[in-house]
Amino acid sequence: MKTQNIDYQDGDVTLQLALSSARADGGDAYAETVAAGVREALHRADEAARTAAAAHLPPVHVRFRPGQVEMNALALEELARVAELLRAHPDLLVELDPETSYEDRRWLAEQALQGNLEESGGFMNVLRALGVRDARDRIRTALAARAHGAPGPLDRDDEALLARLVAEAPPIDDARLVALGDGRLTRVTNHLADRFGIGGERVVVHGGDPASLASYAGVRAQLSVAADSTADARGSALPGAADFVGPPPPPRSRQ
Repeated sequence: MKTQNIDYQDGDVTLQLALSSARADGGDAYAETVAAGVREALHRADEAARTAAAAHLPPVHVRFRPGQVEMNALALEELARVAELLRAHPDLLVELDPETSYEDRRWLAEQALQGNLEESGGFMNVLRALGVRDARDRIRTALAARAHGAPGPLDRDDEALLARLVAEAPPIDDARLVALGDGRLTRVTNHLADRFGIGGERVVVHGGDPASLASYAGVRAQLSVAADSTADARGSALPGAADFVGPPPPPRSRQ
């Protein structure tokens, strides 16, 4: 009996190979069994290495338009990439974190302001005092377009006025950002389950922190290896995994 270590990619595969057999009539069958075991061990090592490599890929940002919970074509494409890796590697799971951005907070503030533009009285008196009452309709039209994800362009003066009005309005409650992140998480998890059949323990959902504004508005998807996987990050066997290939060799006859 000899133990042979074979370096394979970033991991080691330990094989116990029987180099001889005392059976005169079964040597070929036993050698074929061992060869099949070696092939299976190398296949498992290859899959473990590929799984570990996929788990170390950079996170995928499933991006949403500011303030929106509906996934656009780009978000669906990014999520399909994640699902493809999950289906190819059963030992992987995906961890989802909602991320809200400055653009999300600004969108919510603009939409809160839009209601005031529809009113008369105190707020309109402010616009009169600023000498920009005529800007109301232009800003209101732009905000209505932005509510549906359209650009809603304004000229420089109107945009500066809008920024001033937003800055002077009451701040957006963090609870609204949390609700926005939760809505996006729901869309992503439902799409993974309904479109790709991926759910349950393979999808781990984390809460977001609205005080830590991210660079992107969306959901961060990070692949990782499941805790009960039989392969570690380097693709080698974990304690308790089988390290013997094929049946035990026949006992040597005593002379």
